[in-house]
Amino acid sequence: MAFPQWSTPAGFLGTITERQYSFFKLEASDNSKFSVISGSLPDGLKITTTGTIVGTAFSVGEVIRSTFVVRATGSTGVTDRTFVIDTYGPTDPEWVTPAGYLPLGQGGQSYIINKQFIDYKLNAFYDKLPQGQKLRYYIAENDGELPPGITLTQDGRLVGRAIDVLGLDYLGSVSGGYDEERYDAYPYDHAIINLNNVVQQRPKFLAKIYQFYVTVSDGVASSKRLFKIKIEDPSSLRVDTILIDVDSSLYSADASYLITPQWVTPADLGMVRANNNQIIQLSIYDSYPDTGPSFYDWDTPTLNQDGSPSVHPRNFSLTTSTGVLYATLPYQPAYSETYKFTVRLIKTDAASQATSYQDKTFTLTVRGDVLNTIEFVTDKNLGTLSPGFQSELAIVAKHTTEDIAIQYSLIGGRLPKGLTLGTDGTINGKIDYDSQTYFDFTLDNELTTIDSKYYFTVEARDVYQKGAEDKEFYISVIENDKTKYTKIYAAPLFNSVKRDLYYGFINDPFIFDRKLIYRQNDKEFGVQPNIKLVIEHGIERIQLNTYVDNMRNYFYKKQFYFGDVKIARGEDENRNYIYDLVYVDIIDPVYKIQGSVTVGQTQVFPNSVNNLRSMLETIKIQGTNIKIDEFHMPKFMRTVQNITGTPLGFVLAAPLCYTTPNNGIIVSKRIAASGFDFKLLDFEIDRLIVEDNLSSSGNKYLVFPKQNLQDNNLNSVISTLVGPDGQILYTEDGFPLYSEL
Repeated sequence: MAFPQWSTPAGFLGTITERQYSFFKLEASDNSKFSVISGSLPDGLKITTTGTIVGTAFSVGEVIRSTFVVRATGSTGVTDRTFVIDTYGPTDPEWVTPAGYLPLGQGGQSYIINKQFIDYKLNAFYDKLPQGQKLRYYIAENDGELPPGITLTQDGRLVGRAIDVLGLDYLGSVSGGYDEERYDAYPYDHAIINLNNVVQQRPKFLAKIYQFYVTVSDGVASSKRLFKIKIEDPSSLRVDTILIDVDSSLYSADASYLITPQWVTPADLGMVRANNNQIIQLSIYDSYPDTGPSFYDWDTPTLNQDGSPSVHPRNFSLTTSTGVLYATLPYQPAYSETYKFTVRLIKTDAASQATSYQDKTFTLTVRGDVLNTIEFVTDKNLGTLSPGFQSELAIVAKHTTEDIAIQYSLIGGRLPKGLTLGTDGTINGKIDYDSQTYFDFTLDNELTTIDSKYYFTVEARDVYQKGAEDKEFYISVIENDKTKYTKIYAAPLFNSVKRDLYYGFINDPFIFDRKLIYRQNDKEFGVQPNIKLVIEHGIERIQLNTYVDNMRNYFYKKQFYFGDVKIARGEDENRNYIYDLVYVDIIDPVYKIQGSVTVGQTQVFPNSVNNLRSMLETIKIQGTNIKIDEFHMPKFMRTVQNITGTPLGFVLAAPLCYTTPNNGIIVSKRIAASGFDFKLLDFEIDRLIVEDNLSSSGNKYLVFPKQNLQDNNLNSVISTLVGPDGQILYTEDGFPLYSEL
């Protein structure tokens, strides 16, 4: 029998770099199909049946060697061959911002004036960041300090107002004689301060220099650079100063004690309507207002800062003393007209009449008062929500003349805390608990909530910028129950091969056609990238370790099985048909068993979902059962289904996607036609995930205790598991602790 003959030599294929695209081609005779049968490829790479190894390697902290065996399967037999790939990493971020004094002055000077606002971006470069990751900037412990009032954000911006005391907090020596001063009265023996040939005991003005190392990190690799900030008092910049040498490289010839105020108004003045009265205030910040007045001039600058002509908006005038732009705008037939112009801010010293100035270029769009082609369908009153409940509200507008997509943006007011407006008009998220105001009218701790209305303005604009319209909406927030609820769910832990298998399936654009998807940009709806099995949809939030007490018997590693792909209907409280859910039925082999079972002489505790739910729902809080709110269950579980004539109720379901009404059947048929077999995936769980709790915010997981040889979690089991960082994951009596997800 002739077996496939390899053309690719065995052994080392090459070295790849983390986060960079890699490609290898394996070849063998007999039209072979290729597969990895032992070992593993570098994380992020996969092999096709035609022998192509391709992908982007995941981040690694060192050089990782991957050894794996590839089988070539031909028409007459198989041949195996062992290969090796090294993955190199990490590579350090590269700094772009030069080290040393930062050019933070209003004119790019290498110093700032005390009380000056700054907003300066430090920049570093990384060739390829992991998806969803970004560089983070910080000052490590003992790596220096920033001037008071200045902070460094995680995205590398130095922002704030420098507020410093530019002087010494002690007197200087008048004579400077050796051992003539009292012991320890002065920091230095010879510290004579001579200004203008007069011996001083305290310096009038003193510049300060702050130096600090900034570390930039991608989460694995990091790079550090030293920066300096110098703070000057404006009086130090007078021409008669003796504190600055004439050959200093930090000060340019235009250095002046007269500090021009800083512009506060952003460069983009936004949009105004024609056929209307308009007033726009140009705002500044003057850190030294007592030195003299400021006024505004837009006639002298004829060019903008980018070299383009400065063109005043038609019909607008500028008040030179206050910086107010005002106009009575006539009817304008054009859809919109954008102007770019420059205003000069001039500061005058009241004593010397010296002046300094600073220019800023602004843009202003005047929108014509024309017949709009967009209109809102949604009523001003969007409805009522309670804290902790998932929003399914949405704003809908339509184009009156063409079938053109609409994009939405928030241009005024505010949404309740926890909600966001998507570009597709959906209002996503949950209103945060504790976001409402409480009043105690009875003075006996009987707190009462006041229902709130949140008003906000949304602009709807077509993607081709042909039309736009805005409208004010409001959401009523009511809170009857002050109990905070959370969600508890389980998720399978797939290996990399099965993760890739599911990823390819769930991202198939034909099966999950975006035109069929309900709330496609809402992570709680749309297409679900991860498989979740929710155990409790609405259970009271408590301290995380309190959940542990009821996990003594029934919680241990458990195997589920994937069943059939099914469809469920979702309706709102008014029986309006909202969506179809396409989900995979999850099979629990011991689902119907409730409570413990005696096998021979041994009491065992089956880990059925019924038992898991029962134990969670019987947690005691000061002698009272934990609260469960069934209204937190999703709509499809509370909707009467056409097939059965009854509500679905709680079911073991792994949602795949939510579609618009009557489109679930299309997705279901496409899944069937694809031949995707869920039985190729394991559904084994060893932990529960709690969305929020009273101990800390964000997802946390509860790891199950270790089971005994009978695969039952008996009270006699004692185990301690320690994580790689030394953290104890189980208590000494075998019950789980919690950890970050």
